Amino acid sequence: MTDYELTLKSGKNCAEKSAAETNAGGKALKARQIAFLFIAFLPVTKFMAMPKTAAELVGENLWIAVLINILIDLASIIALLFTDKFCGMTFYDLLESFGGTVFAKIILCLYFLFFLIKAFPGLIETSVFVQNTLYETSPTAFSFVPFFITAFYICSLKLRAIGRLSDVLWLFTLAGFVIVMSLSFESADYAALLPILKNGKNVMKASAKISGWFSDSAYFLFMIGRFDKEKHSFSKIISGYSAAAVLILIFSAAFYAVFESLAPTELFPLAEISKFSSVINAVGRFDYLGIFMLILTAVPATALPVFFAARALKKVTGIKKTWITALICILSEFVAVIIFKNYYKSISLFINEKLWLWRLLVGNGIPLTMPFIAFAVRKKIKKGETRA
Repeated sequence: MTDYELTLKSGKNCAEKSAAETNAGGKALKARQIAFLFIAFLPVTKFMAMPKTAAELVGENLWIAVLINILIDLASIIALLFTDKFCGMTFYDLLESFGGTVFAKIILCLYFLFFLIKAFPGLIETSVFVQNTLYETSPTAFSFVPFFITAFYICSLKLRAIGRLSDVLWLFTLAGFVIVMSLSFESADYAALLPILKNGKNVMKASAKISGWFSDSAYFLFMIGRFDKEKHSFSKIISGYSAAAVLILIFSAAFYAVFESLAPTELFPLAEISKFSSVINAVGRFDYLGIFMLILTAVPATALPVFFAARALKKVTGIKKTWITALICILSEFVAVIIFKNYYKSISLFINEKLWLWRLLVGNGIPLTMPFIAFAVRKKIKKGETRA
């Protein structure tokens, strides 16, 4: 008899089932930690190649294309918060209760692929950014083995350990951002962002093609039913995502305000956006302090999709040791980076041009439907309690 059938027979409610899952997996996340996770890890992955791509597609309106993706993610996160409040079960339990074990594993297979594909461009971008920023000569691909070892360690951690990491690293993201942005303000001409919607017909197309850098609500999908329902948890999580969104929007706007028509040629603006300051010219590039802080947070940020890919694979295969699925995922990404690094532009173009709809459906479409699935599951459980 399945766990769900036992739940129906005994008349346990959703909250009890969620509590059992949480106790089995250890101490739950705090809502505060989820908010800090959003601030620590979501912005930095948008500071690499995303602004250049958006500027190529829609020029000075890149911030609007970014805003559209942010609003879609925000709506998805709100839907998941209502899902958690309404039923309190984990993502897998909801799927299994709604459509059975096979259905749940098929959906998790989709997320396994989704997270691996989401991770690949970020790993390439971070490695190339570090190469261009920190190395005087081009390093070999194997120079980044320590990075992948670190990523493997992060992917082997429990979710609560990622939460504790977020408690610290959000300060590094915020401090690094403030240093870089304060130095860029002097050389920015925000009038370059006007007129708004001059190329408005391309904004929706651009937002779709940069959606691969977003769909971050998929992370939260694997956190529902696993965090403590403390006071103001709803507002804390929304505030955390909103703060991350503000950082992304400010950086996107400042990027175009600094580089204007040259924006589509700047692959890694994070290393360039602050160097035109008169302070830098006078005392040297101490902006690297902020850049190093953001690189520090970029390592776990780029490992985050691999972390959740390993969790999805663990659930699908039934492998009990997390480090095994983490190793499988990290090795897959490492081999992909070694083989396809020189073809990054072609692969990125293919992902942006051909897979954007699939990414939106998996990354945001499923999260937006979860309240309806939770309603159906809760109805089933109530019927089971009535029969009992």
